Amino acid sequence: MDKKIHKKRTLPWKTWVGLFAGMLVLGYLAYTARNRMRVMRVSADRIEVANAIWGEFEERIVISSKVKPIQTIVLDAIEGGRVTNKYLDGGNMVSKGDQIISLENMSLYQAILNSEASLAEKENYLRNTQITFETELIQSRKNLLETEFQLSKTKRQYEQKKRLLEKGLIPREEYLDAKDNYLLQKETQQINRQKAKNDSLFQLTAIHTLQEDLLKMRKNLSHVQSRLKALEVTSPIDGQLGTLEANIGESISPGERIGVVHDLSDYKLEAEIDEHYIDRINVGMHAEVRRSAKVFNLSIAKIFPEVKEGKFKAELKFEKQSPQRMRTGQHYTLYLNLDEARESIMLPRGAFTRSSGGRWVFVMDETGKRALKRDIKTGKQNDKYIEVLSGLSEGERVLISSYESFEKYEELFIE
Repeated sequence: MDKKIHKKRTLPWKTWVGLFAGMLVLGYLAYTARNRMRVMRVSADRIEVANAIWGEFEERIVISSKVKPIQTIVLDAIEGGRVTNKYLDGGNMVSKGDQIISLENMSLYQAILNSEASLAEKENYLRNTQITFETELIQSRKNLLETEFQLSKTKRQYEQKKRLLEKGLIPREEYLDAKDNYLLQKETQQINRQKAKNDSLFQLTAIHTLQEDLLKMRKNLSHVQSRLKALEVTSPIDGQLGTLEANIGESISPGERIGVVHDLSDYKLEAEIDEHYIDRINVGMHAEVRRSAKVFNLSIAKIFPEVKEGKFKAELKFEKQSPQRMRTGQHYTLYLNLDEARESIMLPRGAFTRSSGGRWVFVMDETGKRALKRDIKTGKQNDKYIEVLSGLSEGERVLISSYESFEKYEELFIE
């Protein structure tokens, strides 16, 4: 018995065409939707464009600084005492030698009187000693002359007696008496001569010692008297008197701080720098200040080692000219160079780094109507530019305004 053969059913060709057309439509819609997700239209008014440039890049930081006098001299009391007069107040302009305050010190006055009295007593003693020594010297010379006269006389008698004895005209005993007398006078003369010499040396030594003591006393008196000048506190320089810690009737101890005098002949800047840079900041590094459309150059003269609240201080001095009408306490913005200038591609700083972190940018095409996202590598930055290490060429136009509204897009159409 024959089997019944069933014919396999197939879809009509029209159905296949319809399915294919539907798939194309769905693909187109998906592609369009995907592109719409990756592309954004942006008004040209909302963006800022800048060229990537090639030039010298200087790594620098912007820091705040305060104007300080070129030097400040501390006024400490050399001598203690009670304030009797106050001639100036803090803030007054002063010239070198201007009197600021007067002190009185009764102990110092008494010390001077005692020194003067001791000196007068010593001078009187020296005069009396000199008179005594001169009298003794005269007497010593007189005695020496007397012994020399007696020696000459006894010698003559001795020689005469000797001749008479030889002729047998006198007894031997008389001759021996004359001889003994001569020898005695000779010994006496030698003793007196040695005594006169010793007395003279002693007197010279004593007078020299007294004169040295007197000289020391005079120097001591001069030193004590010079301390009187320290009771008159004067300005050591031309400048401005700072805070003055002294009032009439107040007692001040030696070494106590009275005040300060600011030298306003020139100024320096004191900057506070983040401790992050402490290992990169050195004496001699250059900085600049911009004031009234002018640039003034400075260099670091001193770095303070202490770090307080995450900052350390540095002192900078102007290399040549300084701004006019500077005032102590004014704040200046400093641009401090951290490294030597080097050639590099640079982009002007902009808000785009807040979104991209400097890792990518939107680069305009030649038409200026389209911008594509591109990865870049950045280096250091200063107050004006960001160093671009790779990803950009000189002359390329880059969006540098904020990417906050379109950071998720890959392409921008500029309208």
